[in-house]
Amino acid sequence: MEKKYKNIIIKANTEKEIGNIIKALKLVERESKPYGKKLQTLRIILVLQNNKDYDNELLAEYSIWICNKKTILESSTKYLASLLVHEARHLMQYDTKKFAGYGKKPDKRSKELDEQIETDAYKTQRNFLKKLKAEREVEWLDKQFNEKWWVNKTKKGITYSFPLDKTFYNFLNDYKNSKIEYY
Repeated sequence: MEKKYKNIIIKANTEKEIGNIIKALKLVERESKPYGKKLQTLRIILVLQNNKDYDNELLAEYSIWICNKKTILESSTKYLASLLVHEARHLMQYDTKKFAGYGKKPDKRSKELDEQIETDAYKTQRNFLKKLKAEREVEWLDKQFNEKWWVNKTKKGITYSFPLDKTFYNFLNDYKNSKIEYY
């Protein structure tokens, strides 16, 4: 299924997934206008039908956010909105080049840069949840942050980068090679 919300094309398998995203986008627009405005620069939100995990990936250079459906279906509206705020913060980081090297592929960045990028976005997300008085979600977010979600543990050792799920990058390659057209 596909639905356009303002400037964003949302692709998912069900109306429920699309509806959850739109509710979260509207909450961000109401509660944090700068982040709501920044999210409108996204071109595509794609919900992958992966039941195994909750990974998501922002492809800032292309203004695409890809997320697994478990996150969309199992998160509260407040938490999903806070995740969108987190991604909007990453878009701002990318645009302003506040963090030198952000535009590099995750596997080419230093662990210190990844830590700075994620700490900054985490604080923004956490503040948004505090504003909404979503204490349970704050506790869960803190736990996830302490586990360093951006550290990808591989068989060859620890790699400091975001989860590099091949599905995300296969989609991006198809998109870049014009095998997928949305406009």
